[in-house]
Amino acid sequence: MPIDWVAIYHDYLLELRKENQAARKFDGFHMSMIGSCQRKSIYERSGIVLTPDIGRLRRFRQGTVIHDDYQTAWLGSRLAQEAEVLVELELTDYLPEGWAGTADAVFYSPADEEITDVKTVNAAAFRYAIEFPKHADCLQLGGYWTAAEKRIGRPIAKGSIIYVPLGAFEEPIVARVDPDYKDQALRAMVALEEAWERYTLAEELPARATRTQEERLAAKLGVQPGLL
Repeated sequence: MPIDWVAIYHDYLLELRKENQAARKFDGFHMSMIGSCQRKSIYERSGIVLTPDIGRLRRFRQGTVIHDDYQTAWLGSRLAQEAEVLVELELTDYLPEGWAGTADAVFYSPADEEITDVKTVNAAAFRYAIEFPKHADCLQLGGYWTAAEKRIGRPIAKGSIIYVPLGAFEEPIVARVDPDYKDQALRAMVALEEAWERYTLAEELPARATRTQEERLAAKLGVQPGLL
């Protein structure tokens, strides 16, 4: 009987997902939820999590590997010898209560500071009229930005998001983020908390999607419609 090498890898990805979900278990919201669909975030906080298809899990894994490579490169660079470079910066204790998150990297020296986040994107995004940086990504960085300033004890002058295409020859894009997103992020966090309180008081989750909406959302999330 031939060995199913691909199935072995897919089983590995499913196990990694279980480990990641266990590590992320938190009674609150993760910063990755900010700016996304409120209903999806509320369902996720309630413990109703959609299982992505294998194709999406492969893309998640590619994103993780790329994140690790970038962070390893930064730590081994001349920049790290000349200034402070912090990667995988845990910020939960510095975010508003009920929120958790980890920034990809913060750099600071006596003369300069910057916070950055790495996002892997479909290569097709570089060939169509998609604006970078994306609003939801800026909100996430804005939340990290304020928390990171509290953690390192000084203002951070600049913010950026690095968009890395998967499976393409396009070069990554470094998009600058306006510091105003720090305030916008706080407002978005409050809005999601208020939505959670409304559904908690009502003792029911947001209405399930209609079939048409469900099919559209399932296609976007890469899952079977019946799982919504």
